[in-house]
Amino acid sequence: MLVREGEFDLADLDVGSEWVSMRFSPDGRYFAAGQRGLNFNAFGANTEMSALIFDRTSGTTLPAKGILKRLLAGRFAFIGGDRVVGVNAEDSRKSALVGFPGGEVIEQFPLSGSPDAVTRGNYLMIRPVGANPVALMDLATKKLFIANKQSAFDVYGDVFVSERANGELGVYRVETRELVSKVQMPRNPLGRLRASAVSPDFKWLAVSERNRGAVWNLEKGERVFHVRGFRGAYFGGDGALYTDFPKFEQTERTLARLDLATRDTAEHSRFSDNQVTMRGQFVVLTKPVKKEGSRRENVTLTVSDARTNQMFWTREFQKEAPRVFVDEENGTISLLWAVKSNHAKAQVKADPKLAARLAAMKEKEGDYFLQVVDARTGKDAGSLLIETGKGSFRISDLISAGDWVVVSDNANRVLLYSLSAGEQKGKFFGGHPAMSKASGLLAVENERGQIYIYDLATAEKRDQFTFADPVSLARFSEDGKRLFVLTAAQTAYVLDLAAGAQPR
Repeated sequence: MLVREGEFDLADLDVGSEWVSMRFSPDGRYFAAGQRGLNFNAFGANTEMSALIFDRTSGTTLPAKGILKRLLAGRFAFIGGDRVVGVNAEDSRKSALVGFPGGEVIEQFPLSGSPDAVTRGNYLMIRPVGANPVALMDLATKKLFIANKQSAFDVYGDVFVSERANGELGVYRVETRELVSKVQMPRNPLGRLRASAVSPDFKWLAVSERNRGAVWNLEKGERVFHVRGFRGAYFGGDGALYTDFPKFEQTERTLARLDLATRDTAEHSRFSDNQVTMRGQFVVLTKPVKKEGSRRENVTLTVSDARTNQMFWTREFQKEAPRVFVDEENGTISLLWAVKSNHAKAQVKADPKLAARLAAMKEKEGDYFLQVVDARTGKDAGSLLIETGKGSFRISDLISAGDWVVVSDNANRVLLYSLSAGEQKGKFFGGHPAMSKASGLLAVENERGQIYIYDLATAEKRDQFTFADPVSLARFSEDGKRLFVLTAAQTAYVLDLAAGAQPR
């Protein structure tokens, strides 16, 4: 791609496959860029460097020669408007601090990583350093003396600011690391939820994004826990929330118990196998039958209780391993195979109804075979063949309850199937489906901030709710008469499906 500004052309830097290092000077006058790459010729490959300096005031380019060219072709940062520090692209041991734009050497010293200037002070941030996203170097001594576990970091004079583990910003003394002050950042829109749970009485909510998680008492409007991101959550009915925390630094992956009354947190158990998945109450492990075996075939599927650690059931699949979709709200597990798999062929052959259905399907490329089982007993609830029209869509998610299977696909559609009829009963545009067997209702976010309620039996629209923000989470109550909705603005609603909704 050609990028132009004034009289220079960034395409002139393209001497290989490495990316371009580029920076503006703090006063905005200069733009500097450089690149190191490979130049191929009849004699082999040679390392070449290119660099340019553009003076925005005069609209002219300036030459970058000698060590300045090597610094710009590596990784560099402006120190004020008249100095550049950078990693020497030829020999990092001969990195340097030089005048700019002349390139006169002020100091030469070893440097690695990616340098970044602080807002004020004789320091340099290096990203990353070992397991830490950033560390601080004293330019006077050339020593690293602060390593920070969070990427958000800066220095102004004798203080530095850093993101704290709970999401606050903290201001600290550079010399003593003493906390001077802290501030909670304003509430931001929710991003993609990695895990979520709502208590059956809709009084408690737990949600997690990638790095941060929280637990709210919805009756009081109070956040009782602010923790690092988790990947599974379950309100256990014993006054506690069980959460799956992934490995973090030296802390191994842990299933923790968060006491909602005392606000104490304790380790409940550990997941030693990375193939373990927690979805609400259900902990699912897919494990090879044979030691060092493949997880693609001849596997054992085991489902356990997150709270008691007791096994619900286990089943061996000698042929291909299934894709597993857990519907924690309705207590079902959907197992999915390609219809051409050996497992699917054997199952269809043993069921005359499925065999007749398969025979009537003209094109089987990309089609699926689905088995629904009770998540607590492992008992079969029904099977289904899903046609895709020569693979025109892929299944992204599955939920199932009673006779109904709801498929979310990669074409932003929600597809409704009947297990007993063995066929599709409805098609809706949108996502984030929620289903209630008790009330026979389906909720779908058709457009941004709009939830439609459909009748499962007829696929007809029953109601519609509009919110100012996108929907992040939707859950039916156990009796199906209420719908809990959480929007990206972090506002929770409980909708009475007969009498409207009131925010909580």
